[in-house]
Amino acid sequence: MEELWSSQCLFYSLTEKFSNFVQARITLDDIIDKNVMQHALDTAIKRFPYFKVRLIRKGEEFVLEDNDKPLLVYSDAYSPTLAPEKNNDYLIRLSVDGSMLNLCFCHAITDGRGIMTLIKTLLHYYFLYLTGINSKAPDLLLADSEIPAEEITDPMLDFKPVDTSSVPMPKDEPPFVLPVESDPSGRKYYLCFTINSDSFMKYSRDNDGSPNALLALFMSHAVHAIHPDAKNIVAGVAIDQRRAFDSSKSHFCRVGLIHIKNSPKMEKMDISTCATCYRGKIILESDVDRVTEVLSLSQQFNMYLKSLKTFDEKCAVSRAAVQRGCMNDTFSVSYVGKQDFGEINNHIRFIGAMVDASTLHLSIEIMSIPGKFFISVSQDFSSDIYVKKLMELLEAEGIKCTDYVAGSSPYVYAPFAKS
Repeated sequence: MEELWSSQCLFYSLTEKFSNFVQARITLDDIIDKNVMQHALDTAIKRFPYFKVRLIRKGEEFVLEDNDKPLLVYSDAYSPTLAPEKNNDYLIRLSVDGSMLNLCFCHAITDGRGIMTLIKTLLHYYFLYLTGINSKAPDLLLADSEIPAEEITDPMLDFKPVDTSSVPMPKDEPPFVLPVESDPSGRKYYLCFTINSDSFMKYSRDNDGSPNALLALFMSHAVHAIHPDAKNIVAGVAIDQRRAFDSSKSHFCRVGLIHIKNSPKMEKMDISTCATCYRGKIILESDVDRVTEVLSLSQQFNMYLKSLKTFDEKCAVSRAAVQRGCMNDTFSVSYVGKQDFGEINNHIRFIGAMVDASTLHLSIEIMSIPGKFFISVSQDFSSDIYVKKLMELLEAEGIKCTDYVAGSSPYVYAPFAKS
């Protein structure tokens, strides 16, 4: 049994309207054999025992405990559920449909970087069992490989906060909110396209940018083009906080958000100068000292949350904190980094992450493999106006966007979520 620490706020904040889920969707070049995928999952999960758990309430708190029930492959890749009674109490769910697989997981248990290690191992065994192909993927974790302590230990447990008295508090200046109406049924909309890696990276180098900086910049410009009178358009850009612990292998969710405001002055700058500003902001806010200050504030909150006596108090405080944290941005952008699946890269047609956009109307997830960038936009509204404008601006800069696909799925309810 494992007591919650750094993830406790994320678990206690779950509600029927905020499940904090992620769907990692991968389209292969052929129909997926469900039985072979089950065999691959049975093997791969041996390397990741920290995902074979369930969330239970014990007294006035949540805890994680080992789950001995079968971890199954389902057939609902386009409409998954994390409801405990329909998922053997797991916080992850693997589904297939045609050539698409969907690994849906609660963000409180891990982040994109953590789940991608499982996906790489899963696909390795799937193709090994199906065709005999050995992926030979870099940094592949085989089922019988050793699990280092830093991978399974919460790095925040022994984290010592630094003095945060000099850390500037954010100004109470609300960001521009997209004037859209959320789907009343909770349905989520996913709009995806592909970018050629060579042309995108050349453009990035020529303009002193980076994938996440450029997508944040271009979406800010897209919002401004549609709403020219909008003030305080803010991009929330995800960063990996693991560097502050010297614990790069930790599976715990260690995503932080930095906030980049597209000021009126920046609207008058050329793209290259703007890209430098965005990338510079990301570099400064990702600095170890700055991340350590942010984590110190988080640790103080962890200690406060742990001190609360009742379950209801913990839920109320956590939900207020998450809601307050998500009120700083107009949209968000996340980039896990390039994923190399070795010999099976050519069998992957698309890989993307679809996130719960209930706290922000629009979120952009960037994934890449050698040769391709995949852009997934998650929304809680059906209009494609912002995505189409984003693609238009990219195309105007010579960045070709292809394979546009739009779809939707029902809301994924969180385990133990109660309003």
